[in-house]
Amino acid sequence: MTSPKEVAFAIGMQSIQPAHDQQPRLNFDVLRMVCNCLTDVSDVLSFGTTCTALRKGALQRRLRMSPFILSSSMSVDRLHSLLFADEAARAPFLYGVACPVFHFYSQDVLIRFAAILKAATNLKSLYVPARTGNPIITAICDLTTLRELHVLASVGDDSLRTILKNLRSPLRYLHVEGYELGTFSAKFLHNELPHLGQTLEALKLDDFPLDIPASSVKTRFTSVRSLEADEIDISSDLGQLDVLLELFPNLDTTFALGPPGPTIPVPEVERRRQRNMETQKTRTWPRLDRLVCDARMAYILALRCPIRLMTIDTTNVFDGRRYLAESLRYNAPQQLHFSLELNDGLALLDWLFPPEAAVKLTRLVMFFNHQISRRPQTLHRASFQWQELLGRLIVSIKHLRLTHLRLVVCYHVFQSMSKRTQPNMGVDEDFVNTARESDLLPAATAFLEAMPSLEYIFLTTCGRTYVPVGRRWEERHKWLSSKAWRVAGRHEGPDVPSAATGMLVELSSEAAEVIIDREEFQLSLREEVQVKACISPIH
Repeated sequence: MTSPKEVAFAIGMQSIQPAHDQQPRLNFDVLRMVCNCLTDVSDVLSFGTTCTALRKGALQRRLRMSPFILSSSMSVDRLHSLLFADEAARAPFLYGVACPVFHFYSQDVLIRFAAILKAATNLKSLYVPARTGNPIITAICDLTTLRELHVLASVGDDSLRTILKNLRSPLRYLHVEGYELGTFSAKFLHNELPHLGQTLEALKLDDFPLDIPASSVKTRFTSVRSLEADEIDISSDLGQLDVLLELFPNLDTTFALGPPGPTIPVPEVERRRQRNMETQKTRTWPRLDRLVCDARMAYILALRCPIRLMTIDTTNVFDGRRYLAESLRYNAPQQLHFSLELNDGLALLDWLFPPEAAVKLTRLVMFFNHQISRRPQTLHRASFQWQELLGRLIVSIKHLRLTHLRLVVCYHVFQSMSKRTQPNMGVDEDFVNTARESDLLPAATAFLEAMPSLEYIFLTTCGRTYVPVGRRWEERHKWLSSKAWRVAGRHEGPDVPSAATGMLVELSSEAAEVIIDREEFQLSLREEVQVKACISPIH
């Protein structure tokens, strides 16, 4: 993405004049090839300032690299000026435009934006509001080269339907948000957008009601590999998993969906699960690279296809544990990433991983949240020592054949003050009951002793302590301790660490990050925010 400043800088490149007393010393064809290999926008723009002979190629390279962000009327005017200063040499190279808001733009600006779309004959990516006015809607519908379209719809506006129904481009990626719930349904996709059936590969929506029976599906979206929706109602008798299997028979990359709703009674949950299990006796997806949902939805879906990575947001109730355990018993993934609230105690960890999960599950990421509320003369709710947590967790997972393990425990300690307690007193280590840096190596050793198959171990403990100040809680202390280890092989030579270190080789933070990225062991955005909030400022 490009900022308005970069657009202005690119325009400024037009005014540079060459020195008449200098002659080119390098082959310009070679220099243009070098320019086309650059991947940083600032490098490309700097390259174009070296001489006028390179300016044209550098601008074309920049236009092809990534979408231009047009966040104001001024940025629209600047891009318009840049392109139409040499339309034939520039406009066809424009890769993408992101213009997320039009509400305060004048009619003249909207006309210039429509002109940009018409001139960009090879535009691949576009992000716009649906409510834009007829000239822009017409220009969008007339495009024939779009591959990615992100539309911000408006409640009560029919522009979204107009754009999608009349679109001529063979879209591969479609992201629609902000529309009135129920607007973009299975029936609408099936009946109104069959022209996307052979090209669309990824679909991301706010909600996707299944309002068409599977027997009525005539158009299959055979190219769709990924489906993401905040809400997919796998509940009605009209449409459930069988509708998705009919509409998207080749879904094999990402299937992400929100929770099924908090008020569904247990008998209804069981009925839906049984129906989905019956449906998949005759057809199912070939595989899924990634499944993202909560524990109850995973249980309802009862997917039979192989799953590489499953990301589960569980709850702090025992039902969430049961749903996850049964899902793992029925069809465990190769890699599991789940979060769990431990406010109700460590019993949530018991029987979380059934023996059947050991057949497939080899990589595990666990994020535990624990909120401690301490009042004078009472014990804090569901408190436990660090060693107690480790012991209970090891018993729960020791039968798994894990090769990669990441554990993050995040504490939130709310400590009320008694009459004898001073607000500025230090944190009681016994009260906080958390692991410090010195505890992590013994913990890693304990995991390795319980599961000799481990190759990598990542451990993090963090937390914040609060005290009441008036009617609010004030943060008083925070901490973060994180370590990672590689398990040294038995055939790596005489320099392998001795048994005193448990065959563990500590990794630098840089090496740990590389492995975390490579193995897709990253935390979710919400989890990452919680961990970073525990970093103490450096004084």
